[in-house]
Amino acid sequence: MTVITQVTRKYYQVNSEGYRINSSHHNSRISDEVIDAIRELREVYNLGYGTLATIFSLPRGTCAKIAKYQIRAQTPDRWKTVYETRKTYRKS
Repeated sequence: MTVITQVTRKYYQVNSEGYRINSSHHNSRISDEVIDAIRELREVYNLGYGTLATIFSLPRGTCAKIAKYQIRAQTPDRWKTVYETRKTYRKS
C-alpha cells in the first residue's frame, strides 16, 4: 500500500487577540454576505427589523443586533493560516 499525504491550507480571520471572528468562527451560522446585505438594506432603504427578519428567515432580534452593529461588528486584524494534513491509502 502506498500512502499519499495531502496538505491543505485554510485561512481564518482573527481579531487583535488572536480569536477567530466573523464567518471564520466555528459557531458562525450566518455568512458575511447576509450580514452585509442586512446592514445595507437597513441603512440605504431603512427597512424595518421585521421585514429583514422575513426576508432572511432570521429572528427579528438578531436582525436588529446585526443592523445596530452590536454583533458581528469586529474587523479582522490579520489572517491566520492553518495547515491540515490528510492521508489516503492507495493499493499499488
